[in-house]
Amino acid sequence: MRHENTLPIPHTFAGILTSVSTLGDAFTRKQAHCLAFKLGYLSDVFVGSSLLNMYCKAGGHLDDARKTIVKEAVGVFRVMLWERGEDVNEFVFTSVLSAIALPEFIYVGKQIHGLSLKNGFLWTVSVANATVTIHMGLVDRGWNIFKMMSDEFGIEPMLEHFACMVDMFGRAGKLYEAKEFIESAANHVDHGLCLWRILLSSCRNYRNYELGAYAGEKLMELGSQESSAYVLLSSIYSALGRLEDVERVRRLMNLRGVSKEPGCSWIELKSQFHVFVVGDQLHPQIVDIHEELWRLSKPMKDEGHN
Repeated sequence: MRHENTLPIPHTFAGILTSVSTLGDAFTRKQAHCLAFKLGYLSDVFVGSSLLNMYCKAGGHLDDARKTIVKEAVGVFRVMLWERGEDVNEFVFTSVLSAIALPEFIYVGKQIHGLSLKNGFLWTVSVANATVTIHMGLVDRGWNIFKMMSDEFGIEPMLEHFACMVDMFGRAGKLYEAKEFIESAANHVDHGLCLWRILLSSCRNYRNYELGAYAGEKLMELGSQESSAYVLLSSIYSALGRLEDVERVRRLMNLRGVSKEPGCSWIELKSQFHVFVVGDQLHPQIVDIHEELWRLSKPMKDEGHN
């Protein structure tokens, strides 16, 4: 479009930002943000929401990188709030609250959450605010928000809210509280597979294999079709030395026709993406790649790497 001197309209640009958000490339993300500013689209609800969503998905494991992402998201939100005022919708609030999930930004998060409530955005923003609380490990605050929905606002919690609560307990290491919460949730929502899957992941992270096996078996009873659930449960039984159960889970996986997605990774080199999939031999330089890996393997082994 740019080669044809055709400017994208805001709706089109929002779609571009959605695509950029899946790349995980900071440079491309920054370019997209600068172009939105140059075109004067920052105050547009669709573009602004997409920008916030892009920064929310950006993640970042390094503290400094994550803080930079949060600051960019807050900057986008302030521009939208300044130029649009009351036209900012609940999706914008949801995106920005989800993006600023860091303890250092709890004050800003509370301000934005309070502003969202004043504008009448309740259940959607409560999900996002619970997400902020999850990452900060503030379990008591999360409980208060969850109870406040029904007690003060008369809002019946949905599956998303129950999932936030289980995730909150899991991240805080309160795994048995999460189990009790899931079992009590059966009276309020048809949770199906979602909540047990979250607990299973938390048990793996905290190496609570016994409870993890319990959660995994619940997923097997409910007929889960997620390959990751079978792989996790199999790994847990392997760690417990229960090899018969490992084989049983694998047989059940084959019987139900559940297949594991092949691993995939990619790198960007000279503005070109190179994608690698397990077992794939289609890369045009696959022979050279194998030769280089073979050349590197010996010195790596000499250094003690397996």
